[in-house]
Amino acid sequence: MGYANVTAAVQAWGDERALFDFDRPRFTHETGHFSQLVWKGTRTVGCARFYCGGYADRRDDDDDDDDAYGWYVVCQYFPVGNIIGREFFEQNVQARVSGGGGRTKSPAYEVWGVGVTLLAALVTAFGVG
Repeated sequence: MGYANVTAAVQAWGDERALFDFDRPRFTHETGHFSQLVWKGTRTVGCARFYCGGYADRRDDDDDDDDAYGWYVVCQYFPVGNIIGREFFEQNVQARVSGGGGRTKSPAYEVWGVGVTLLAALVTAFGVG
């Protein structure tokens, strides 16, 4: 299944932050999109989008077939991130730091929204589809 729009697709990647274990940083399939989005060593991103059609018609469809519909977004990052090994994650996905009022936060956790919004806007404006 795709997403209703490009922003929703990229937002879903950023939403994986809620599952990311900042105390034990590592690659997981559940958080791989998020960790790549905030990977400190990445300098270049290239993305494409493709609309498979029919999202509005399929949204309420109870048919469980695997037909593709909605928006699909693919991005390639350079240098690549999500390099397996705790030391790579500790260097590239910022650890939590103490904030005001005893709260903890991570620079990666705090700034992901700006990156997601910008990436979604660029893919929407310049994407293929």
